Amino acid sequence: MKKKPVKKGSSPKKSYSMLIQLIVGLVISAVFIFITFRTLDFGKIWQSLLSANWFVVLIAVVVQIAALALRGIRWGYLIPVNAKIRTSTLIEATYIGYMANNIFPAKLGEIIRPYLLGKKEGISKTSAFASIVMERIIDGLTVVGILFVISFISPEILRNTKEALSLVASFLGMKSAPAIDVRKVTTVGFLAVLALLGFMIFLRVGRSTAFGVVSFFLKPLPKKFSEKVIAVLHKFVDGIGFKPAPGSVPIMTGITVIYWILISASLMILLFAFPFGRALPSPYLAALWVMCISGLGLSIPSAPSGIGTYEFAAIFGLVLCGIVPEDAASVAILAHFVIGLIPQVIAGFICLGISGVSFSEATKG
Repeated sequence: MKKKPVKKGSSPKKSYSMLIQLIVGLVISAVFIFITFRTLDFGKIWQSLLSANWFVVLIAVVVQIAALALRGIRWGYLIPVNAKIRTSTLIEATYIGYMANNIFPAKLGEIIRPYLLGKKEGISKTSAFASIVMERIIDGLTVVGILFVISFISPEILRNTKEALSLVASFLGMKSAPAIDVRKVTTVGFLAVLALLGFMIFLRVGRSTAFGVVSFFLKPLPKKFSEKVIAVLHKFVDGIGFKPAPGSVPIMTGITVIYWILISASLMILLFAFPFGRALPSPYLAALWVMCISGLGLSIPSAPSGIGTYEFAAIFGLVLCGIVPEDAASVAILAHFVIGLIPQVIAGFICLGISGVSFSEATKG
């Protein structure tokens, strides 16, 4: 008898897993939305939104979208392959990945990006995924590094810590605010991400030692499975590093600096769209601080686009900068949906059409 051909596509098990992740994410987001907005005055939030200068908001959108293109260019310097990768593919995949992160659960865009790159440029998808991991670690190190520096040079952040923590306590229904040393928290975070970067470097430089340890722990498992794991890990480690060209590391570092300047500038421009934002004593430091805090909020498992967790973190960061909660909420809403989600989804679908890859093919891949 002839075997029936296996139908390609998502298996029921994978679809079930994705559904579970979506439900869990929605529950987490609902909890964060509830605890964030339950004590706030929606009338004041609406009035604050009406006070925004929408021409200035549009400028912030343009800066944010331009920064993502730069992020795609930087990605090319984090892929250690000799093959020439088209810059257009890197930028398209980046926009499509961000679009996917905004509409799918579990940061699916971080899987779609290397898939598209591998499909269009013929490089290992596993190696391309390793470059995404490296990219995230570098960004994490940058974010916590900025928080670490600002916590030591900005006295107003420390002065407003008690008020911000009191707001969090009211969000959570607590009678008193927890005592948290911002400087200690940022120091621990910086050292933790630095250690993770060191581990990635060790995997690449000390490959034989690292794989010896992995092989030791795989010994009790079936040989075929162990060999498969080792083969995948080899491809993953192959993707850790930098573009094999002169000056790749300095160029990547320079692009990273410019990228984060643009992202924080976008948020600063958004603050200038509000009367209270223009009155801040250090608007750029405030924008840097809020950008990093809200970025950490996006890392919390939640519904697509980090709905709820982003608002919680952004409002907390803005209150730390001396902005009242309702005004902070209006900034967070615009930053999340008008500056981030909507333009990224539109740009992603445009790039998907340009790339020649169908939406269903990208998600199945």
